[in-house]
Amino acid sequence: MKQKTKKSKSQSSPSRISLFLEKWAIVLLATLAFVLYANTLTHDYALDDAILITENEYTQQGIAGLPDIFTHDTFRGFFKVEGKQRLVSGGRYRPLTHAMFAIEYSLFGNRPFWGHLLNVIYYMLLVVSLYLVLITLLKFKFKTGPTKILAFTAALLFLVHPVHSEVVANIKGRDEIIALLLSLWSLYFLLQGLQAHKQIKAAAAGGLFFLALLAKETSVTFLFLSPLALFLFAPDRKWLRACVPLLLAFVAYLGLRFTVLGFGLGGAAPLELMNNPFLILEGGTYRQMTFLEKVPMLLIGLGKSLQLLFLPATLTHDYYPKYIESIGLGNMKAILSLIAYLALGIVSMLKLKSRPILSFALLFFLSTLFLTSNIPFPVGTHLSERFLFFPSVGFCLAIAYLIWQWSAERKKEREGILLVILLCLPLAVRTMIRNPVWKDNLTLFTTDVQHSPRSAKVRNAAGGELIAASQLERFSNQKKEMLKQATEHLTEAIAIHPTYRSAYLLRGNAQLYLEQYPEAISDFQKVNQLDPNYEEGKNNLAIAHRSYGKYWGEEQNDIPQAIEHLLQAYSYLSDDFETNRLLGVAYGNQGQFQEAVKYFQKAHDLEPKNVLVLRSLSMTYGALGEDAKKQEYGNLADSLQ
Repeated sequence: MKQKTKKSKSQSSPSRISLFLEKWAIVLLATLAFVLYANTLTHDYALDDAILITENEYTQQGIAGLPDIFTHDTFRGFFKVEGKQRLVSGGRYRPLTHAMFAIEYSLFGNRPFWGHLLNVIYYMLLVVSLYLVLITLLKFKFKTGPTKILAFTAALLFLVHPVHSEVVANIKGRDEIIALLLSLWSLYFLLQGLQAHKQIKAAAAGGLFFLALLAKETSVTFLFLSPLALFLFAPDRKWLRACVPLLLAFVAYLGLRFTVLGFGLGGAAPLELMNNPFLILEGGTYRQMTFLEKVPMLLIGLGKSLQLLFLPATLTHDYYPKYIESIGLGNMKAILSLIAYLALGIVSMLKLKSRPILSFALLFFLSTLFLTSNIPFPVGTHLSERFLFFPSVGFCLAIAYLIWQWSAERKKEREGILLVILLCLPLAVRTMIRNPVWKDNLTLFTTDVQHSPRSAKVRNAAGGELIAASQLERFSNQKKEMLKQATEHLTEAIAIHPTYRSAYLLRGNAQLYLEQYPEAISDFQKVNQLDPNYEEGKNNLAIAHRSYGKYWGEEQNDIPQAIEHLLQAYSYLSDDFETNRLLGVAYGNQGQFQEAVKYFQKAHDLEPKNVLVLRSLSMTYGALGEDAKKQEYGNLADSLQ
């Protein structure tokens, strides 16, 4: 009688954790995702929400704006002027999520709760989808073993990682969520099509990939990752032919994009620091960095991306110029970054056959990060936490694989579980602490300026928000303190970026509110010097001169000085009612009644029912001895009271 062969542990009945995950994995992941981001539901709009939602004319038309959304650059509805949307080279064509925002506006109006709720729901779906896709992928290669545990761990690490706070807590970040969600489902149907109903599922894979591209261009990396997944995990299933629908979808997307935006995929990077961090100021103007000047900064950015994934202790939405300073090729951080990435690349190649999961994870990370690394084309900033959304899938899968490989080699499943908990718990806490920073622009900018003090953009943004908030402040001391803080931030922004038009404009506004008129005038003059065609700069300069003229006349009783500044204001803004009225008063006080009548008359033309101007005209005509005119304007004033 033959003795029964004892099954190995890997071939025996599933472990307790596998049985638990069989029943509860999806519920657990979805619930945890909701709990983790529930504290974003009461947030306001913030950061780039203005570009795509609150200040985008196409979104604000609701469903009626859909034709424009699909036939224009994504930023066109915000800038409202042809050409300005291409401040970053190549343009942006992401109509899918833009259309979602327009439909939501038709349903809910500008109510951020619904946008935040939907972001959380889509994130829940994404995390669950990642788990299901990984299970499907791993089962092609490994019929036994801890596939569910590995997939669950990777999805869990992805779920709790704090670098995702920007994408989920900022409504505009939905383009990342939807793009990755659709890309993963495209891969899922591609895998399913290898087994049954090939044509239907292949068509579904192509259609979902096309939609993913319409959500965000970074989905294009799945044109490499999907065939890579099939090659590594299902090499005997005609993997190359299976990916043809993705290629067709990509061609269709390019055709649509070129039709809308033209054939400029890249183009020269702009010579404006806020849209191109790789510039050097020489002789008062910026020039493009040479290749050797640019390389160490690229390496520092890539090294920072790794650090944010391994140790996300300090987070900020802003890595704009000059978050990373210009450095030389011998910088140790740049050298270490180069060594780290070379090692990752070498390992990913060497382990293609022996450890396909690890190779796939590393290549997923490297390929998706490469796209936003500023190496293939400029993206307008050094790096961004949202740029790590796609790469973090590969990172989390690699960490999950290493944990369970270590656990399997030592046959210590409990220690593996404990290690996962020890990793995930602090990450989840960090995420929940980070989320409230995204409450609104004031909270976001004034928090992150502490972590990005060398960023001209966040300094400028913090200054602008403090100025806006000061106008709502009732107590004069607090209002003045907020304006002083704003001025400090804006002065730092100008020191970092000496030709920063917006910073000069905002600092001029702050100084105007602080009644520091000469300083305000100087800043507005600088704005006009930087951009002579900028209407807001001219208008604000006029207002500053008008306010200074009023100060000289009413508080210093120096009428000649008052007239000098009021005439300066008039030269920029001749149709301003208050400037004309004040000139009439000033000339009247000097006894120049003909001049006074001229300006009072123009003020009357601008505001015909202004009683104060009518009384002034009556008195001035009286001083000139024109009694009929005096009586006419006096009666008109009486009739309006």
